[in-house]
Amino acid sequence: MFLQTPTQFRSVKKTMATDKDAGQEETGEREKQRVTDHFGFEYKEEEQEFHYLPSVRPEVIWTREEKWRTMLDQWDDHMDRKAKKIKERCRKGIPSSVRSKAWVYLCGAHRLKEQQPNRFEELIRLPDDHSTYITDIEKDLARTFPHHELFIDKASQGQQDLRKVLKAFAHHNVDIGYCQAMAPVAATLLLVMPAEDAFWCLVQICERYLPNYYSSGLLGVQVDARVLDCLIMKYLPDVGRHLKLHKVDALLFCVEWFMSIFSRTLPWSCVLRVWDIFFFEGVKVLFRVALGVLKLILGSKKQRLKYEGFYTINQRFRNLTVKETHEDILFPLMFDFSVSARELEKEYIAQDKLLRAEESEKHRQKFKQTH
Repeated sequence: MFLQTPTQFRSVKKTMATDKDAGQEETGEREKQRVTDHFGFEYKEEEQEFHYLPSVRPEVIWTREEKWRTMLDQWDDHMDRKAKKIKERCRKGIPSSVRSKAWVYLCGAHRLKEQQPNRFEELIRLPDDHSTYITDIEKDLARTFPHHELFIDKASQGQQDLRKVLKAFAHHNVDIGYCQAMAPVAATLLLVMPAEDAFWCLVQICERYLPNYYSSGLLGVQVDARVLDCLIMKYLPDVGRHLKLHKVDALLFCVEWFMSIFSRTLPWSCVLRVWDIFFFEGVKVLFRVALGVLKLILGSKKQRLKYEGFYTINQRFRNLTVKETHEDILFPLMFDFSVSARELEKEYIAQDKLLRAEESEKHRQKFKQTH
């Protein structure tokens, strides 16, 4: 089972959650009401504004659906001759009814699936060898979107499919294996598409879109955090000086934001929009979103005076409000930052070289101390 469109949860549902562990300490009423939004996420009444629906008229959605269906039926031609049009339509938001197929086509996962039609089934049938990654995957299943109906308990279809996708990837790419940050990425894909398609999209994300993000040492995200620090100083110099004054570098929040592709940070409606663009434009979208959020949080002098000190700023990054993350506010702002792929590549090469030199020096000094 997978969530192809949000219409499955269009009406707010109320169910009863019962504490099944008789030995568990009583913490209040044994039964409590759960409210789920149209996407299937549980939420408290005071969090309701965070679970909004995008304000797009039905007739606009229907028109976009027809355009996307036509485009997907003639995909190669559109990619070759009308890439600009695809970019525009991704930025407007992909209709939920075609999002599954669109993501698969945008990232090229359909090609991999066609080339290796039985690969996924072969991988999930491989025996568990009780290696560390299998143990880690099992631990993380219940931690991934625990407040979503699809992943709510061990027997749920979501947890079963998540296990398959993560296990398959670990067998497929033994150099990367498994990293905890992959779980919310895979889960996001499973909320949109079937397990096999989710697996191939995960392969593309880990190997093509975000190389070295999930491998040992997390080199890719470390370098990108340094790149983000440079971009902050370039596009938001006052914010950059404020963060530097309080010894806050981008790695502090970049790991959470970038490695999960904002799936654990933004409202779900906004997450889907970010991913729509990400699959076409690539990693530069993550930098634009980050710059947009930073401007909304610390862009004014009044905000910077309010949030001073390492701990205070760190907590602020962990508690974003809907005012800073609503797509109608964030998206127009993030596109004001004209971060280009060429600019990112140039800065990435420079920061990668610098980081590797620093790591080499650390190893050299450590060797001197022990010999």
